[in-house]
Amino acid sequence: TDNDQIVFENTITHLNASSLVTLFYPHDTGFGAQFLIEGHVKGRLDSNWDLQSLDGNLTSQNGKLNLDGVLEAPLQLSDIQANIAFDQETKSLVLQDTHVIVNGRRIELSGKRLDKQTPSVLGLNVVIPETSFDDIQSLWPKNQRDSIAAEWLTKNLSKAKIRNLHITAPIDLAAPENFDPTQLDGSFSFENLTADYRAPLIPVTGAKGSATLKGDVLLVKVDSGKMADLVVDNGTVEITHLTHPTIVGDVTIHAALAGQIGTVLDYIGREPINLGETVGIKPDQVKGTTSLNAKVVFPALKDLPA
Repeated sequence: TDNDQIVFENTITHLNASSLVTLFYPHDTGFGAQFLIEGHVKGRLDSNWDLQSLDGNLTSQNGKLNLDGVLEAPLQLSDIQANIAFDQETKSLVLQDTHVIVNGRRIELSGKRLDKQTPSVLGLNVVIPETSFDDIQSLWPKNQRDSIAAEWLTKNLSKAKIRNLHITAPIDLAAPENFDPTQLDGSFSFENLTADYRAPLIPVTGAKGSATLKGDVLLVKVDSGKMADLVVDNGTVEITHLTHPTIVGDVTIHAALAGQIGTVLDYIGREPINLGETVGIKPDQVKGTTSLNAKVVFPALKDLPA
């Protein structure tokens, strides 16, 4: 003991993860952690045996994490490594040098409390070296599946291999189901992307580029790709108010296209461009190649009629 405090240092074996969670948040988090923890911890308790500080290096081989109200199926976890520092006096909680394999994908984590007045809110940083849109679809929160963001990130954009996905977000550990997606920032690079952005327009295929999400605006930059036999160079797709529950944003598409004149006429003749009658030339009646800088704007509505 020291100044009416209890100093402890111990090796952990087979500690239930849910027991560790209650040290920081005695209320029900809904996390449903189902895995056993090994590791080493040291810290201090006050005279009432309340935790005052903790430094821990924790590991676990495998387990499950249930996010009730967020995901329909539990996350399958393996190769868990976490380093946690907690101090009650400064209201600090820091997560660093942490990684876990979730459903077969490695995820690197770090974070800290953002505000002493709201100790359950953690500023979380997530790095996923490699993933796919199929993975994003399987992990999409069930209470957000009718959103415009879900329409784009789980349906309109597909097939790509995603690399270096970086995400930052404030997470309320006491109520993760109340996460505000408009506060999400992110970035990633991609290859072999299919963007079926607005039927009946010709989709982009085999695209390579990068994307950012900031201020509830998704910006997809296409360095190269194809639209039928047209070559896409330096294209962008911007979607505003991506996750806002009531404000309808805009989808703005810029694309530098080059290829067969007939395919260009086919493209500009489709909804919502509708220049076919204005041009007055049928796509199958011309030959040769050309280039075109296209700009298309339409509202970011689900099931937008053609």
